[in-house]
Amino acid sequence: MKPTDPPERPLTFQRSIGADFDSLFLLMEEMESFCRQSRLSQALILQLQLVLEELVTNAIKYGYPGRDTGQIEVRLTIDPCTARLRITDDGAPFDPLAATPPDFARGLEEREIGGLGIHLIRKMMDTVRYERCGDKNIVTVCKKR
Repeated sequence: MKPTDPPERPLTFQRSIGADFDSLFLLMEEMESFCRQSRLSQALILQLQLVLEELVTNAIKYGYPGRDTGQIEVRLTIDPCTARLRITDDGAPFDPLAATPPDFARGLEEREIGGLGIHLIRKMMDTVRYERCGDKNIVTVCKKR
């Protein structure tokens, strides 16, 4: 097997963290290490890191009004054809796909803040799906390898 060959069987990285930035930074390091060991391309690793950082940051910053913290679960599954990242949080209901896309016709100074990260995720990933299941937000993104 060459270093760039996909894994023969699915590989899984799974972590549960508190909704805080120290935990996010550690999580990003651990996931990057897992991705390198799984022989993902540098481009795909960077894309997955951006998705992870954007979605978890949003959950940390906006998902827990009136609460000290929450729980965020991350599961990355890599098979020969796809990388699938699922992020689950127990924060306030929020569908990032319902957010209004940025208005690129307006100048940077005139644009409303927000929405650019979700826009980038939608452009980079092959599929992006949101669901609310019980008291949890679940965002799943997939990228063909």
